[in-house]
Amino acid sequence: MKETSILNIDALESSGVLLVPAQMDGELFALFREALSGRKISLLFEAGALIDHAVNSALQGGGPLGRLTVSVPSPTKKQIRAINKAIDSREIVLFVPAPVDSWDGWDCHVPSETLKALLSCGVPVEPVGVDTLMRPGR
Repeated sequence: MKETSILNIDALESSGVLLVPAQMDGELFALFREALSGRKISLLFEAGALIDHAVNSALQGGGPLGRLTVSVPSPTKKQIRAINKAIDSREIVLFVPAPVDSWDGWDCHVPSETLKALLSCGVPVEPVGVDTLMRPGR
């Protein structure tokens, strides 16, 4: 049995922030959405990237979410302004990484080029961990 939890989410300030999870699937998306309930959330997608099928399905449920895009490797000025506006409005901007091929055991599924593009937006980034604990079946 797998238990997944989001670490340090309760320590988030009430100000706006960019959250960059190392990976995202439908289960994690649902956990983030539940953990951030009560906060205004905008989702940030890489321009032109595919969205994981399970994440796309999870997007269909629940309340409205803002949608932003970022171009990699160079975000446009308009994209940077939109991200900053959301954060200035005290929103949580949740980056939704595109699905990537990776080896089992890789913790971060976000390419370094994408991380550099996100950091170039000049917004506060908050470290939030995701822990998955495998327990033997009962």
